[in-house]
Amino acid sequence: MTMRNVMYSLFVCVVCMLLCACEKAFESNTVSEKDANVVIRISDFQQLSFENITDENRYINTRSSINLYDYCTYIQFFIFDGTEKVGTLNQTSGDDGYGTAAMNIPPGNYTLMVLAHKALSYATVSSLSKVTFPSNQVGDTFYYCGDITVEADEQNTYNVSLERCVSMFRLIMEDNMPADLAKIKFYYTGGSSTLDASTGWGNVNSRQTVNFEIGNGDKGKPAVFEVYTFPHEATSKLKITVTALDSDGQTVTEKTFENVPIQRKRITQYSGAFFESGQTGSSKITVMGDTTWVVASAVAY
Repeated sequence: MTMRNVMYSLFVCVVCMLLCACEKAFESNTVSEKDANVVIRISDFQQLSFENITDENRYINTRSSINLYDYCTYIQFFIFDGTEKVGTLNQTSGDDGYGTAAMNIPPGNYTLMVLAHKALSYATVSSLSKVTFPSNQVGDTFYYCGDITVEADEQNTYNVSLERCVSMFRLIMEDNMPADLAKIKFYYTGGSSTLDASTGWGNVNSRQTVNFEIGNGDKGKPAVFEVYTFPHEATSKLKITVTALDSDGQTVTEKTFENVPIQRKRITQYSGAFFESGQTGSSKITVMGDTTWVVASAVAY
């Protein structure tokens, strides 16, 4: 073996050792709660089911209890020692102990960050200020970020309450989708697909695209579409282009919504006829409490 090969092999070994040291996978599958020195539980809370926001031009006061564990597909726990990520625990809905993390952590001061979301898959957390999602597609997302102290020789239990950190744009198409429709594409700018978990705000100027495939059973009916983004701390406004495409990729109808106001934990809702010119729908405004979605703006287009 040449000296160059020896040096390269040593370099690879050092890099592997550093990577292993930087990210310690907690043995959550083998550590029971009684054997763990840290137990993290997500507190139950109530939120309004999206499906309940349908009352014509009325304030809806009914609140529906929804189990976060059933509502979010993924829950992720992250432990930071300063700026260094020292542990990750990922859970998928249906896993044993979903929503509870049991682990062993050396005594010390840490930052705990928890994500619960409905993205395409697990989020990637490069740092507290850089949380990204597969294909830059954001789903409904809740988070917690705070400091914890792990004491020696005792079990440390933390009950954390998650806060919604996205805004939603909802488009209600009140006319029927045509028979030749194959896809609805949303392209929007002004929000962020990256979350800063230390603040709960978006911190990147993103170009986001979401495609909805239209099945045969959906054609000939009205439709509702919802897309998400992380708003910036300053007031965010989206520019949204919605394109209806046929099976050949040709545009059937296209509308652009300018200066769409969005806020964290709020829904901006536009309703009206999308495919038929000359028709408009009535505005619908719904207001709920702090822990529920709030319709921030409703405009007939």
